[in-house]
Amino acid sequence: WTARVASMLFLVLQVIMLIDFGYQWNEDWVDRAYDGGDEPVNKGWLVGVIGSALLLNGLTIGAFAGMLTQYSDCKQGMVYLYITMIWYVVNTVLTLFREQLIGQPGAVLPTAVVSLFSAYLNWSAMESIPGEPACRPLDD
Repeated sequence: WTARVASMLFLVLQVIMLIDFGYQWNEDWVDRAYDGGDEPVNKGWLVGVIGSALLLNGLTIGAFAGMLTQYSDCKQGMVYLYITMIWYVVNTVLTLFREQLIGQPGAVLPTAVVSLFSAYLNWSAMESIPGEPACRPLDD
């Protein structure tokens, strides 16, 4: 029981650290782009932010697609996967429309970083389901 609580706290800490990392990464590159002014001086940094977010989101979607095809016979894993995919879509939409919803601009990098980590955790959970060979197609 203690190990389960400790591991949950460890995962929450990891996610908090990844969110902080994503925000710092986003803020650093946006600051470099604007260099203290109101207009972007070096748009390459903004392209880097968008490109990195697109790459991470592409990897996340690719991971979801891979899990959908490879683990389709794993019923319990599919439940985890669908919940994670719904969370991914909701979180991404909320980030993209955050300024319209609460009046503060959102940052796409933290969402992309945490989403890719969530996809990895989902894969790890599916591979760890005991007693179901359908949940371990990589063992074949």
